[in-house]
Amino acid sequence: MPTKEKRKLAAIMFIDVVGYSRMMASNEERTLELLMDFENICSPIISDNEGDIIKKVGDELFCEFSSAKEAVDSALAIQVAIQPYNDSRPKDFKLQVRIGIHIGDIVLRDGDVFGDGVNVASRIQPFANPGGICVSNAVRDAISSHPSYNIKSEGQQELKNIIEKHTLYSIKTGFEDKTIIKKYKKSKISIPVLIGILAVCVIGILFFGDSINIWKIEPIIENSNSNVEKQSKEKIDSYYINFTSNPLYIDHLYHQYNEFDVYINKNDYLIQSIEDSLLESIKKQCFNYLNVKFQNKGIDISSNFNNSHISTMDSLPYPHNFDDRTKVPYPVNELSRLLNLDEKDVPKAFFDILIYTRKNLSSDKENIFYAGWRRIRKQGNLSTTSAQYFDNNNNGIDKLIEHIKENLFYNFDLYSFSNNPFEKWIGEIKEILPNNMINIKLYASNNIKSNLKLEAQTMYRFTIKSMKELIEDTQLGINYIEKNKAELSESLYEQIYELEKHNNKAKYTLDSLITYDIYRPGTNWVANLGYNLEVITVMDTIAVCKLLNKEKPWATVKVGHKLIISE
Repeated sequence: MPTKEKRKLAAIMFIDVVGYSRMMASNEERTLELLMDFENICSPIISDNEGDIIKKVGDELFCEFSSAKEAVDSALAIQVAIQPYNDSRPKDFKLQVRIGIHIGDIVLRDGDVFGDGVNVASRIQPFANPGGICVSNAVRDAISSHPSYNIKSEGQQELKNIIEKHTLYSIKTGFEDKTIIKKYKKSKISIPVLIGILAVCVIGILFFGDSINIWKIEPIIENSNSNVEKQSKEKIDSYYINFTSNPLYIDHLYHQYNEFDVYINKNDYLIQSIEDSLLESIKKQCFNYLNVKFQNKGIDISSNFNNSHISTMDSLPYPHNFDDRTKVPYPVNELSRLLNLDEKDVPKAFFDILIYTRKNLSSDKENIFYAGWRRIRKQGNLSTTSAQYFDNNNNGIDKLIEHIKENLFYNFDLYSFSNNPFEKWIGEIKEILPNNMINIKLYASNNIKSNLKLEAQTMYRFTIKSMKELIEDTQLGINYIEKNKAELSESLYEQIYELEKHNNKAKYTLDSLITYDIYRPGTNWVANLGYNLEVITVMDTIAVCKLLNKEKPWATVKVGHKLIISE
């Protein structure tokens, strides 16, 4: 029975590691490690841009995308992500890739991809400079309506074993290695002619060299980092991240998280530093993720992963002072002075990311956990994050890394672009009506129309009233899960741990507020309450909405809950 074939139009991308054979001949083990890092960098970026890796052949990745723009965006993100990785690489073992992209008709058969589109894309890739991207005319036409790309024509080229000539274009990344010369067509000029031309040139230099200062002419080389330099002049903010598992901090961790979260006690738990290799892996994944997410957005991110001087922070004393909570040990300006930073290099914020294991001495169960601090230059204060615990296995470590990524991304986005819920709130619940209908008071009616989907959120402040509301809301969740745990999914049941932690912390904070009458202005916690609305109609500053669903079954609709537009 003949194999069924399926045809479709797709964007095909080939990524090839430059100098792979040379590196293999020099050091096979190190090259295989580099190849693994290459795949780890590329895979999540390709996936984020809705692409699929069809094949991995040696040092080459063969990928498919549904659109040219997704393929080009993926290629640009890969070239950006490679740069910080190379900061810590030896000179002769840096990762450089060429990327070629083409749109064409492909054939799907037996889980493989064939066709002229594949052949052309594979032949385009060698025309890219190391660190660069080369695309066909079809790709260029498809992205021409997007002005953000820097596209340059490379003229018509003959592709190996392809009959038709193709006009190729390079999409500038700012990371191209201009010292590598592209392949040129063989010249048809004969050897005698070349010798004659050379003789004329030598005579001209000897006789006229002084008058034209030929010996003093410097080679004019286009600066391959011109785009990077331009961006550096337009930088919005810089951030420093210190990843650490410093054993000197362990005694303080018992103190802090016994006091604040009531979770760690020396008689019950053993805190230990994680292995250096695991810490390096976490650093690498988080650092590369943030650089990809903020590429071309004018943000400079440094960490002790890319050998920044921020590693000096690990030698400083523990960053929290429990005797005087109003004092901030090492605020941004003081920390910058200790690190000998120039004024222009003082960052907007420092982030300490502390990662350790916690072993239960009675059950031998072991968690890996993350805690941290952030020092914000504008506010001049030190904010702490409560410890987040995960199972100490591959799945738990993956969850830990994702949590750190999301936390850092949210903070960078918040402090640099104000893309935070406070500024995205479009209104709040004014009245709860029968039959799941709700009236919303709009802050501004612009762009609020029928069928628009909304998401409910609230903000718990460090006030007695707000902490009581937090305790009430989390207790509803705890009660619901305990009552229905036999029928709930494992992922939902896992939330009870987080809810209990929020509840304990809220009770501790409430007790402190009542006892000491403490109020810390500007500190708050935004929560997605897990229910969604749909706008039915809008009348002036009132929107009539319908409750669609509850992501968290225990969520209750309350007057005052704020709303954002669902993304």
